[in-house]
Amino acid sequence: MWEEKRLLPLLAEAFTIQETKTLDELVDKIVSAPVPCICILENIHHLYLRTVNGFDSVERLMLFMQKTRGSVFWIVSCALFGWQYLDKVMSISTFFQKDIMLGTQSREQMSSIILKRHRMSGYRIKYEIPSEVTKTRKFKRLHDDRDRQAFMETLVFRQLAEMSAGNIRVAMLFWLTTIKAIDSENIVVTPKIGFDHTFLYQLPEEELFTLAALIQHEILNAHDHTLVFRQDNIDSMLILNKMLSRGLVQLQPSGFYVHPFLYRPVVEVLRSKKMLQ
Repeated sequence: MWEEKRLLPLLAEAFTIQETKTLDELVDKIVSAPVPCICILENIHHLYLRTVNGFDSVERLMLFMQKTRGSVFWIVSCALFGWQYLDKVMSISTFFQKDIMLGTQSREQMSSIILKRHRMSGYRIKYEIPSEVTKTRKFKRLHDDRDRQAFMETLVFRQLAEMSAGNIRVAMLFWLTTIKAIDSENIVVTPKIGFDHTFLYQLPEEELFTLAALIQHEILNAHDHTLVFRQDNIDSMLILNKMLSRGLVQLQPSGFYVHPFLYRPVVEVLRSKKMLQ
């Protein structure tokens, strides 16, 4: 929603104020309201597009917030890399009294969430024990099957935490890939969650720049991609669909986004190539 004209209907609906023709008129009605309110606006990174004229909506929102700050307590959320980009371009953090960086899930929190979710299935988890693990000194000290299973559980969730970088959604997706077999009572889980992402370093520049744009915007359709890279719409469609067919990105009705499995590795690669902060 990076076009300013789409901002008025959004805000008017949020404040349940009808028959408003301009944002200034909406400001007057909010300021004159007898009771102050709280407005929570999520994902403000969807209010900009990385083009010359792509910041009108987010800039107008900041002005709107400043004019109504006496009557509205504003809380907004933003994707990390979108926030960093907006802060570099327009110093967005200066419009807020406080910005809070949300932390990632620890291994213990992650395992608690996933295992609680799993218990609803009614199946017992049986962790597969590879031969290379049985040869380790720590494993040889374990003489009880319960201790061995606890050891393998810790090993699995340590890998999930590392591969997902604390992102619970990605961790759950990887957890599903660990399921090797299912019988009437048990789910067999393998600790082998290897994922080689070195191929990302060999991607052509046009695809790496596209991935960087997707990370900063979270999601882009072909038309927005065309505007960001100032190229023909067919060229954007070819790039995005080629990346879709190779599993680099996924598609939903509103546009393309980086595959969740690849998000953290993509960030790592782009940072190493100075394409991302």
